[in-house]
Order: sequence, then structure tokens, then C-alpha cells
Amino acid sequence: MSRGAVAISWTSPRTFVVGEIVTASILNTHLRDQFRYLKGMDGVPTIQNGLIIDNTLGTEYLTVPSLTTVQRDALTPVNGMVIYNSTLTVFQRRENGAWISYNNLATMVIASQAQGDIFYAASATAIARLGAGTSGYVLRTQGPAANPIWDGTVLAYTEIASPPSQAGTASWTDFDLSASIPAGAKAVTLICANITNLVSEPGARKNGSASTKTFKDGGYATHTFVIELDALRIVEIIDGTANGTFYAMGYWQ
Repeated sequence: MSRGAVAISWTSPRTFVVGEIVTASILNTHLRDQFRYLKGMDGVPTIQNGLIIDNTLGTEYLTVPSLTTVQRDALTPVNGMVIYNSTLTVFQRRENGAWISYNNLATMVIASQAQGDIFYAASATAIARLGAGTSGYVLRTQGPAANPIWDGTVLAYTEIASPPSQAGTASWTDFDLSASIPAGAKAVTLICANITNLVSEPGARKNGSASTKTFKDGGYATHTFVIELDALRIVEIIDGTANGTFYAMGYWQ
């Protein structure tokens, strides 16, 4: 590189001798041009012991001090220091009074990341990616010795905007919910409301079940049932005194 008619490049340091006459040419070569070179002026790439200021050629690189752990611990540490720890083969920085390793970031693989992905510590030195889960699944931890997973066993609850209703009768009767609950739903939440001062004996069960369990109240009461659904989305209901009305409030899927 040049600046006008003056070539700017690194020249080996000159050893001056006693009695030598210092000329303008000597000063320009060993002071002016050297300083300009080291500072990276006029687009001149500057490399000092591997420290690059201007990557002009594409072959320059950055080198930081390489120390063993013993050498590192012999330093008078100051926050902001950066070294390469040759014992641990990892870059480290001094932060908040402690040496912090960069190796966890170095092992992170994110080339195939996508919206909804989760990153987690797969080990003490590695970061892993958990791909976006199925809609409605929840993230479940498995303790400190295992990786997290997407869990579909936790069901999502959906309220029914206009709850269908059916009055209870003295015998078990089908309550068809197929028009209000989509296929694949696992369970339904029913409320039996007795808004009179008369005795009510409501019960609810899965379609085809042999359960005979019911509840008894003295009136002005509600009972809540969570009933497993079959593929037809039909449940069976009963109210021995026919004083209660069943409402399907929401479903789990």
C-alpha cells in the first residue's frame, strides 16, 4: 500500500548507534510509516503478534494469549480479561470476579433452528435443541439427570360457548354431545344443577359403563363430573328424582 509517493509497510526495527545522524528518511521509515502501519491507516492491514485490525487480505487472524490453568491462576485477574486456556482447550473470560468458559456456546448447533424450538443444556459443556412440539403439548422436565421433552399427556381444556343441556331422568339416559364436542376429545366436564328445594340424586358415567354411583342433595345444589368420552362423544346421566339438569361446560383433548 502507498500514500502518495511514500510506501507504507512494516520495516524491521533499526538499531541506532552513537553519533549517527538521524535524517528525515530514517525518521519517516522507522517512526512515521511504522506508526501508520501499526495503526492501520490508509487501509493498510495491521497484524501485531496475531492481533488483526483490518482484514484486507482475508488471511489475517486474531490470537489471544494462551495460558495453562496454572498460569491463569497466577495472574492478578481483572474483569474483562480474555484468554485461551490450553489446559481446558477452551476460551475463557474474566467476568464478575470469576473465570467463565465459552465452550458451552461453541458446541451449540443451531443450523436447523426453527420457530418454536427450545434450547437447553444437554450436559455441562453442550447446548442442544429441542424441536418445536405438537400443538397443545407442554414442556415437561425430567429432573437434573435427563433432558426435557414435549408431553402430550397433559390435556388442554376448551370451554363450550353454548353449553348443551339435558334434564336428568330416573334411569340412565344417553346424553349425546357429538354436536358440541369434536372427535378425539378425551373427557367432558358436566355440571348438574338443582335449582329447587327438592331432593336430587344425580350421577354421570362413561357410555357403556356399569357404574351406579350417584350423589344426593337437599336442593339448591350443583355437582361437577369429569367423564371419559368414547368415540361417539356420548355419556350417560341419571337423576333419581328428576330434579336436576345436566350441562356440558367444556371438554379435554
